[in-house]
Amino acid sequence: MGKSCVRFRQLDNVPLEILAELIASTPPEVMIARYEASRRK
Repeated sequence: MGKSCVRFRQLDNVPLEILAELIASTPPEVMIARYEASRRK
C-alpha cells in the first residue's frame, strides 16, 4: 500500500461525512495536478 493509504476493517468505521467534506473542498484541478505529479516519479 502507498504512504497515504488508510485501512478500515468495516465500512461503519469510516467517517464518510468527513471524507466527503475533504473531497468536496479540493478543486478538481488540484487533484489532477497532485495525481500527475505523483506519476512523474
